[in-house]
Amino acid sequence: MASESSITLPGFLKFAHDMKPFLTLVQRNEVDALLKCLYQAAERKIEVERQRKEMQDDNGRTIREKKKSMYQARKFLNRALQNIKKAKLHHSEALALVESSIFSLEDECFSFRGSIQFLEAAVGCADKYQLVFAGLIHPRLRRRPVEKRQAEQEMAEGVAAGTIVSHQYPASPDSPDIDHWFIGAAAECLDQYKTGTGKKIPAYVAIIQALFRVAFQDVERSAESIRIELRRQKKDGAPRYLFLVAP
Repeated sequence: MASESSITLPGFLKFAHDMKPFLTLVQRNEVDALLKCLYQAAERKIEVERQRKEMQDDNGRTIREKKKSMYQARKFLNRALQNIKKAKLHHSEALALVESSIFSLEDECFSFRGSIQFLEAAVGCADKYQLVFAGLIHPRLRRRPVEKRQAEQEMAEGVAAGTIVSHQYPASPDSPDIDHWFIGAAAECLDQYKTGTGKKIPAYVAIIQALFRVAFQDVERSAESIRIELRRQKKDGAPRYLFLVAP
């Protein structure tokens, strides 16, 4: 995640040079601090966009591979469990003789009964992990019916596998959620500073519109879309992403 240490001086200086014309009303001694706040928010948006692209490119493949590996491990564990149970059922005397010949038999771990209990627990744990991996796949990337069913299953009372992680970042390339978060983050930066006369900085929309162009290589965002989103956030609150350091 982007943080204070990730700010590069050349990048910040160019950003500051291009943004300062839009911040002429901000108190002079606070302009650099505001620019730093806006720059960090822009860096974080770039990082979240990178994570979104990685999710799109991967399309859940990495997690599915782990899920498949757990499925195969579960098969082997269950096969071992069933074989020991059959041996206990059909060859109990032979197994008793083997057990009596093993040193430290008082330790339950060295008994066939202990092995059965361990394998039963291991098979159950492997089943749970398959649900965990299904839940880790982003909801928009769950293409298979079994993944959707498993993600809806409860890991514990009232806790479905698909809710273990928040899946806060959108996987869809056409989702506006990240832009909406950035609009809110930029507004929060502006909220922290005042004009030279101690008043609230005016023209948030124009500043944020310029910020999109400066920070993201001439990306255009209409003033009306920014205005609508700011109005919505004032009513419903700004979207939140989890970062190591708050913007």
